[in-house]
Amino acid sequence: LIRLTSTKVRNWDETTLTIPNSRFVSEVFVNYRTQNPKGGRRMRRTLRIDQRSIRQLTPSDLDRAAAVSELTKPVALCRAASTLAAAGGEAIVTNLGLFRAYVEHYLQTHRLVDRERPVVVRQNEPTAMGVPIDILCFFFDSELAEYESLQAGILDHFVAVTSIFGLRIYQSGSDLAVARDPYAFLADEELRLLRAS
Repeated sequence: LIRLTSTKVRNWDETTLTIPNSRFVSEVFVNYRTQNPKGGRRMRRTLRIDQRSIRQLTPSDLDRAAAVSELTKPVALCRAASTLAAAGGEAIVTNLGLFRAYVEHYLQTHRLVDRERPVVVRQNEPTAMGVPIDILCFFFDSELAEYESLQAGILDHFVAVTSIFGLRIYQSGSDLAVARDPYAFLADEELRLLRAS
């Protein structure tokens, strides 16, 4: 849609981009073909984890986690990734690494996530506002109401289960005394959250 002062472009992932017309004169734009004509919608969200809640997991912690059916595959992925990253040194697995593996596994097995498109769970550089965990995936359904409801439900689930991994979502102005009191790793009363998914 071309207007007097701006042009609105619909991207391949069904998002829209508004560009001031003045930029078309000063910059080069390449018109790419649709990357994936299947439709659907992209979800890209960031969870910020409080750095004070991240800790190394012991082998017994991992054995206990592997006994929980929803965590068997994430634990195996975590162990393999840490061994590869250690390159001959000691392999370290953290509760944040296990959480990332769980999120990726959850999305890979979700029936409404398009697994032919990228599913990425990425940890970014720590900041004063916590450790950002970027989540990227694509849904089959492109209806806006269903999309918003689906992504909200998935994010609610991820926020709720952080406590199972002994993690805390970062919140500006949090009480330091509360932040220093860690959540228990795999607290029995919290495991029901995994099974409700």
